[in-house]
Amino acid sequence: MIASTEAEAKRREQELWELVPIEYGLGRLANILQVDPDILKLEERLPENLPLPVNSNQTMFKVAVDVARRGNLTGRELIKALGGGGQCFHCLTM
Repeated sequence: MIASTEAEAKRREQELWELVPIEYGLGRLANILQVDPDILKLEERLPENLPLPVNSNQTMFKVAVDVARRGNLTGRELIKALGGGGQCFHCLTM
């Protein structure tokens, strides 16, 4: 984020995050995890017993779960960490 001050950059970043529909991010996260979106709670941690998907991208699943567990993130925080629901996995694995 580019701005004249760090505070302004943070404000702009927050404004951008407020434009991302959380339902979209939740749907993307549920798709990555191959679970019903209803079991994911925005203000809670991921469920402990998520099964590894059989017919899906297991790498993305493992990265998402690892990021969530390592950072002790809520669903909302994980969506943000994943760039709004999964567009920025390369950022997390570098």
